[in-house]
Amino acid sequence: MIDVPQPTDDIISRRAWMALSVSTVVVFLVVINITTVSIAFPSIRRAYDVSDAGLSWVISSYNVAVGTFLLVTGRLADSLGRRRVYLPGVAIFGLGSMLCALAPGLGWLIGARVVQGIGGSITMAAGFAVMLPEFPATRRATAIGISGAAGSLGAVVGPFLGSIFIDAFGWRSVFWMNVPLCVLVLLSWVRSSSTPSAGALCFG
Repeated sequence: MIDVPQPTDDIISRRAWMALSVSTVVVFLVVINITTVSIAFPSIRRAYDVSDAGLSWVISSYNVAVGTFLLVTGRLADSLGRRRVYLPGVAIFGLGSMLCALAPGLGWLIGARVVQGIGGSITMAAGFAVMLPEFPATRRATAIGISGAAGSLGAVVGPFLGSIFIDAFGWRSVFWMNVPLCVLVLLSWVRSSSTPSAGALCFG
């Protein structure tokens, strides 16, 4: 009896790797914005002449927004469509980052951090919904592991990158650095969506 080779169903396609790459970049940005801001506290205190209690809201507002909207946005991604939720999430996160960088006062900065946190919660929740269906069921643990490692890396290197940017360009640069990366994510998505042969990021 001749053994007939069985087709494998665990091959990871280029489309899946592209989805993972985009999702991982955004997860990295969301996490790194928790750790870099704490490094900017002395500069923000000098710029706005505020107390430590006021500064604590710069971090708390972001964390609360991310945690509060995470489950809600995950449900929206299932109901409205992954792509329809994910793309606005990236745009909101980029917009929030820009508003943080332009903040004329502490109140503005805290409000902008809420906007940034809402965008971050959307991208984290919908990012997995966008990415995982592209992977074979037997390889999804690999995708989750890589994305989780990106989050851990963001937590570790955040203070280091924050120190470099603040020393070179000032505290506002820790927010400005998110904007071009968000734009690149959006452009890569639009480009792949308009190229049928690529189809790397054309998800439902």
